[in-house]
Amino acid sequence: MKVQIQLLLLTFAVTFGFDTFPVPKAVFQGSCDDVQVFCQQVCLNRYYGGYQCWCKDGYELNDDGITCREVSATHSVPAPNHTWYTIPQTHNVDTKYSTPSTLHTQTFTENQPQGREKETAKKAAKLSDSKHDIVQGDDPRPIADNRVPFSSQSDIKNEKSSDKYDDFDSSSSENIIMPVATHDKRHENSVLSRQTKAPAKYTSCNDLDCFNGGSCVPDVLRGGVRCQCRLGFDGDYCEQEMLVRYPKFMGTGYVSFPVLRRAFKEMTVTLEFRPDTQNGLLLFSGEHPDAHTDFFSVSLIDGYVEFRFDCGTGMAKIRTTSEVKLGKWNTVTVHRHEWDGSVQLNKGEQVRGRAQGLFSRITFRTPLFLGGYINTTHIGSRTGMYFGFIGCVKAMKINGKEFDFRKGAFIGDAMDGVDVAECSAHICRNSRCRNGGSCMADSPDTYTCLCPMMTAGKYCERSIEHIVVPQFTGHSFLQYEGIRRTALSYTEIELVFKATNKDGTLLYNGFTTDRRGDFISLTLVDGYLEYRFDLGTGPAIIRSSQPLPLNTWHTVKISRTGRDGVLEVNEQPAVQGLSQGAYTQLTLLQDLFIGGHRNYDDTSKYARVKQSFQGCIQKVVVNNKPLTLMEDYIDGINIDTCSHPCSTKPCENNGKCVPYKNFYTCNCPLGFTNTNCEETVYDDVTVPMFRGNSFLKYNDEETMKRIKGKKLDIKIRLKTSQSDGLILWSSEEHLSTISDYVAIGLRGGYVHFQYNLGSGEADIMVNTTRIDDGKWHRIHAKRLKQDGSLKVDDLSAQDGRSPGRFTQLNTNTQLFLGAVNDMAEKTLHKYTGGFVGCISHFTLATDYHVKFVAQASSGQNINQCS
Repeated sequence: MKVQIQLLLLTFAVTFGFDTFPVPKAVFQGSCDDVQVFCQQVCLNRYYGGYQCWCKDGYELNDDGITCREVSATHSVPAPNHTWYTIPQTHNVDTKYSTPSTLHTQTFTENQPQGREKETAKKAAKLSDSKHDIVQGDDPRPIADNRVPFSSQSDIKNEKSSDKYDDFDSSSSENIIMPVATHDKRHENSVLSRQTKAPAKYTSCNDLDCFNGGSCVPDVLRGGVRCQCRLGFDGDYCEQEMLVRYPKFMGTGYVSFPVLRRAFKEMTVTLEFRPDTQNGLLLFSGEHPDAHTDFFSVSLIDGYVEFRFDCGTGMAKIRTTSEVKLGKWNTVTVHRHEWDGSVQLNKGEQVRGRAQGLFSRITFRTPLFLGGYINTTHIGSRTGMYFGFIGCVKAMKINGKEFDFRKGAFIGDAMDGVDVAECSAHICRNSRCRNGGSCMADSPDTYTCLCPMMTAGKYCERSIEHIVVPQFTGHSFLQYEGIRRTALSYTEIELVFKATNKDGTLLYNGFTTDRRGDFISLTLVDGYLEYRFDLGTGPAIIRSSQPLPLNTWHTVKISRTGRDGVLEVNEQPAVQGLSQGAYTQLTLLQDLFIGGHRNYDDTSKYARVKQSFQGCIQKVVVNNKPLTLMEDYIDGINIDTCSHPCSTKPCENNGKCVPYKNFYTCNCPLGFTNTNCEETVYDDVTVPMFRGNSFLKYNDEETMKRIKGKKLDIKIRLKTSQSDGLILWSSEEHLSTISDYVAIGLRGGYVHFQYNLGSGEADIMVNTTRIDDGKWHRIHAKRLKQDGSLKVDDLSAQDGRSPGRFTQLNTNTQLFLGAVNDMAEKTLHKYTGGFVGCISHFTLATDYHVKFVAQASSGQNINQCS
């Protein structure tokens, strides 16, 4: 019998058939080589699994798909609702690999006893009732599978493909038959134009090597063969890696995801897609690969979206009343609760339907397929669609979970896929980003310019000279040195911010980039603040009790001691939480990110950070160390200047503007004063006044040699009404528990004299009198080697001694009076505020009278005491 090979194609999909035989009405599981085969005359193995029955010349297959009848007894079959085009194409296929099957003829004759024929028909009827082995279709035309075995999904090897059609060549002329659904002619022309391809590069799989798990398959458009690439790879040989965020399907591919969980009773699916044709399979999953029992599918059929599902006792078919918009984004939502289902397209009419029978649950055992299937022929009769989807998909959400279409070791939800391109691949080809800005696709249709620091604007076209309060635009971040191992047991972070969007990442610091391990994060989630931290055995999730209003400044403090975490927001009650597991230490080896992240794929999956903050951040304090946001950063992207009084540079004479929510203060250098440092101090400051943020710094040799060494003698005359504050400080640059330092300060109105010579701390306090009464008092602190004493006014001196064997004080070359920068961090939280009051005398080594302003190397906010 002469066999003519025909290719049935909707754009790219392909199948093969023998024109002498009718197209299959049923497909059976198993093989023609099995002992028990139901075909009355001819059995045909299909290359993608299963077998089908055909008939000899003069006979035609009955509707049961098994028995045959004489041609004269047949009835006409209505034509399908498609326009058919025949396109000449050079395409020859060796019968071993080109045909979908191998013929097996049963030894039945026309004179064969009727008992065997009746038995065969009886078995067919039984199979039809049970729906287990026979699949009868609404549209019997088969379409080719994607030549990827169902069992091979996880068997991806980064080597040359061995899955080839080795004897495949293309030398003889045949025809491609292409069904095109009737639709907008302009769009039809654009789709058809894609079928015009250059001549084939390869005619045989012997000449073609496909890498990264790619397979050699027939090239139905150009003739010859081509490489069919796995998800994440592209190129003529699948040699190029490709990140797929917005999958683009061409009718022959699919993306598969893990089996649906907790969807057996109820499910809601929302899909945002842009179709190029009116027909194609969008979604499928079921209990069995051939969908013969439980399944659900979403398909485009002649421009309408059709939702089908079967709980095992009868199928529901629910179709939208309106058509999709070709070439534009559409949103479809399908919902099922037990037997009842509905479908809604583009917020239009919600069409409802109901499945038949008694069963109300769907068992899912196959992966979830998007955009197509491994073999659309096997499920076409059930889904109503034999072709894969052609177009792009932007988003998919199932039961509240947003799916990530990528496939990677630590990112993405996809398991596998073939013939999938990236819909946004073209978007950055003609970007307008300037000044070193880089283009990033943020949707299939739009891009964002990632602007380097001190540039801003849609295309990074604007230069910025001065930023005090940074503004984050939604694709932004500032990167700083990480917390590292400085907060193992205790962590405290304070932020002041104003949000313009109710979602976004305020802070993140992690341990590794493999989405696991320790982390700490602070995010806005639907207007609520969410504080998370993980010590390695499961996160704590602490959420604010109330949402935060937008465009308002807020103060938040997050802290943890061991596993216990606390979230404090404005005046709201503090919220507490506990991390999981038994670990109690937090190790953060990566950098600290404020306002977003460079790559959210590097963040812990338990942090759930995925969107950058939008708004302004004016203050960040990590473990008592304030970040100078616009000086300490390592890197940053898309940072603009926030609208704030400090942005206008109100402080004159090199004064420093310090923002506080909607207000500001100016820290004035020595010699200037008033609100904006606009007033010059002409008179010599003989009795300096300190305001808590004031200080005088000394680093001259005459002063410092009287501080360091084995002996120390300090006399100070002062007055204050404040109970707490640092009066005097000198230390090493980076303080630790064994670092040398000397300090005089107030705690609760009492004077403390503290020092550490390197082997332990001495803390001497006069607890017999308070000095926070606004009157003048005298302080006399002395030390000889390890022994020290403290005297206030005419009271008796209090003595103390530092432990260990060290006897000398070795500090750096600086002495501060009144305060010190980054006080809480520099003093290891011994003092958090500066001195408020006046100092009239400051004497070292009994007779060295320090000239307050004249000898100071620098100072801040110093006025004459009134």
